[in-house]
Amino acid sequence: RWAPTRNLKVRKAKTSGPRVRFRQFRFEEAEGPQKVFGQLWDLCCQWLKPERHSKEQILELVILEQFLMILPLEMQKWVREQCPETGNKAVALAEDFFRRLPQDEQRVSMDHFHVGHPSRAQAMPKIEPLIKTTCSLPWECF
Repeated sequence: RWAPTRNLKVRKAKTSGPRVRFRQFRFEEAEGPQKVFGQLWDLCCQWLKPERHSKEQILELVILEQFLMILPLEMQKWVREQCPETGNKAVALAEDFFRRLPQDEQRVSMDHFHVGHPSRAQAMPKIEPLIKTTCSLPWECF
């Protein structure tokens, strides 16, 4: 769980980290397409650190971020509070949250959210976490 002082650090990381700078970068911030692309490349490398992480770890990070962003809001909040370090852990947490819903809410939720096809979940690679910390989100800890 997040401690009050930790929340301040997390909020700061969310507004100033390389991931956020990459995601919020706009075309107008550089002169011309080539400079824009170059700036995005630099920001992405600062965020994902390809010199230190494998392709699988980088994919895990990007997919984990997207997965968390598209979860229904209540589920997203609960899963993020559990600090999943891998996609497999995030999926398991989302499924656990879903199973705890009353049956009638599960049916409604399934119309808006598909937890995933079992064969896809089994196909997810077992990847070592990029980090071993208690950060709220893995990409904030790079």
